[in-house]
Amino acid sequence: MVDDEVLICEQVRNLLQEIGIRAEWVSSGRQAVDQVELKWASRKYYDIILIDWRMTDMDGIETAREIRRIVGPDVTIIIIAAYEWAEIEKEPRRRGSAC
Repeated sequence: MVDDEVLICEQVRNLLQEIGIRAEWVSSGRQAVDQVELKWASRKYYDIILIDWRMTDMDGIETAREIRRIVGPDVTIIIIAAYEWAEIEKEPRRRGSAC
């Protein structure tokens, strides 16, 4: 889980653990990229990465692109937003690419 709101990260991790899913969280896009790189280098990976769309250091789109550059298409990345999805799609479409 990647979100710059620590309370949200802790709550989501607790919810996931209650249903038997081992979960970790970081509070920035840069931390997420660094953590994925560390795991990938040791031949480990995350099954799913949940990323908040709006964060202060790197937004969810940029974070997903950086993570995708490391892991390729083999890891599921889900961008979470409290906003209309069309808003999220604008930037990748403008650049002519998807996450």
